Amino acid sequence: HLLNGEPLLALDSWADALLIARELNDLALCAKVYLGIGQVYIGFGDDLAALHYNEMALEMAISLGDLRLQCEARLNVASDSYRLQRYTQTLQHIDEAEKALEAGMPNKVWAAEIVYYRGIVHAQQQRYAQARAELETAYALSTQNDNLWGRAHAQTALAEVLWQLRSPDAEAALKLALQLAQQGQLGKLQRRSSKALIECYLAGQHSELALPLYRLLLGSRDEVSIRISAAQRQRITQLETSSRISQLQTEY
Repeated sequence: HLLNGEPLLALDSWADALLIARELNDLALCAKVYLGIGQVYIGFGDDLAALHYNEMALEMAISLGDLRLQCEARLNVASDSYRLQRYTQTLQHIDEAEKALEAGMPNKVWAAEIVYYRGIVHAQQQRYAQARAELETAYALSTQNDNLWGRAHAQTALAEVLWQLRSPDAEAALKLALQLAQQGQLGKLQRRSSKALIECYLAGQHSELALPLYRLLLGSRDEVSIRISAAQRQRITQLETSSRISQLQTEY
């Protein structure tokens, strides 16, 4: 449902899954459901709610001693923290996720993600040289993994860094970022790379090249703000309380 643009139906589906997990007294399943609910709230643009559910999942994963689940939850918490501009917290969770991978949970996609998050945090901190090296590595790793999502995100962030550095490679990097974003139908990345490329063209006195990108931005569909009903929030909260009681019963 979430991939089909139906986040409210996705939330209902996860609520049903949480009910099943509670009835089965399955803490690991509860944690996975919370991770899913967190992704839905990201779709709603509610980063604080997403962080709450991902932190709940992490708490459960730690209780279970499940390194793989801990790593996944920490990456989600790091992502939420980054969007909330909590960069110290982002890096802390990235470091812990890396430790989990090194402890015997190898995952090439997650390894690339870890480098990517370090790169975008350092870019926000204007540590551009470090960010450039990390994002180049993240792009290379995602290419090896044949991961278009990872390539598009790493290339977009890298291209923005190159533009900040006024590198002669910035224009080509931004063009590639736009191409990958279009290939993956990643609207946010298309808008980011288009805006930076427009700036690049205007700075070089090439306004005629910027015009098609303006049209692209104007033609892009604005993201729809989706609201969660009070009944849906209440249902999730009730099930969450029940699952936490189940966790306490498991621990003690």
